[in-house]
Amino acid sequence: MNNIDAIPLNKLLLDKENPRIHQNISNHITQVSLAEFIYDNFGISDLKDSILKNGYFPVEPMVAIPANDGEGNFIVVEGNRRLTTIKILCDEEYRNKCISQGRREDYTASAKLIKSLQAIPVVVAANRASVTAYLGVRHLGGVVRWEPLAQSKYVYKQILLKKESIVNGTVTDAISAFVDETNNKRSDVLNHFYKYCIYKDMQEIIEADPRIEASIDNKFSLLEVALGKTGRGPVADYIGISSYARLDPEDYENIIPENKENEIKNIIIWVFSVNPPIKESREINKYLKPILSSITSTKAFESGEDKDTALLLSDSYDNIVRNSSSAVHKSLTHIQQNWSKTQSDNREDLLRIYKANVIDKVESTNIAVDYK
Repeated sequence: MNNIDAIPLNKLLLDKENPRIHQNISNHITQVSLAEFIYDNFGISDLKDSILKNGYFPVEPMVAIPANDGEGNFIVVEGNRRLTTIKILCDEEYRNKCISQGRREDYTASAKLIKSLQAIPVVVAANRASVTAYLGVRHLGGVVRWEPLAQSKYVYKQILLKKESIVNGTVTDAISAFVDETNNKRSDVLNHFYKYCIYKDMQEIIEADPRIEASIDNKFSLLEVALGKTGRGPVADYIGISSYARLDPEDYENIIPENKENEIKNIIIWVFSVNPPIKESREINKYLKPILSSITSTKAFESGEDKDTALLLSDSYDNIVRNSSSAVHKSLTHIQQNWSKTQSDNREDLLRIYKANVIDKVESTNIAVDYK
């Protein structure tokens, strides 16, 4: 995979198996529709501006494999955003499909540039397997890293392909071969592999239960925040995983124990649903992990308590009283400091609210704690 060839633009095909394409893409999708998908989901404005200004840099060839379609075409396995950009700039059919009418002028190249883009520098590899090491080094640990979901999908698919290519091979053999080929750490490869296994399990649960409105793709990185890079911690324990290192690779299709289906559903709802209580990575560390570290707070969160209430229950009962007392003091201080700034016409209603929510509750709490 050393020689750079000039391949005609009309012989270069976009790759529907690109690891960055997470959604199910029809095998019969047209090249123009695939370009539209890439444009809509990944954007090309940066590449468009660069190519319009500088042309295509020949020192950055695409990587392609023979399409074996009898027409002499090549599938681009590295450079699909670049190829999409060039197709849109050079071909009116692509431009009309992908770009709204008001913006098409911005995506129109000069006749001179279009002529220069009719042959693209490409490194032609024999097949997908032959570029495993290159893509693994470039996009897993290199400077041009794919987003987390694309990385995990790539590792998962390559490991299963390698298993099939090894005589009497196992998943364990394939993982070791992939580690050796790409020079990635074994722990990192296991992280990507098992994270994608869990992602697939979650997707199956979402598809099987129409009541769950959730999407993992755009928040996939939160899965690693929740489970860590080694599959350890309270969230991993909650769904039945002690650590990635202790899992059996041969049982990769059954990572989540059957008796933990409700727990994995809860994680989907808490983190990946349309309006989840846990919305970002810092809330996973601040709320979800401490809550799931305690049986009491876990049961409270499962039963529908809000995250702040459940978090309080993750501590000892003595500390709950201490922290709650401190929170009450802070709230009363805010009331005291802001009372003079309230509208005088509203104070009668505010006093009623204050009595119902504070005075009456203080009196009942005094009785409960035998305060004299």
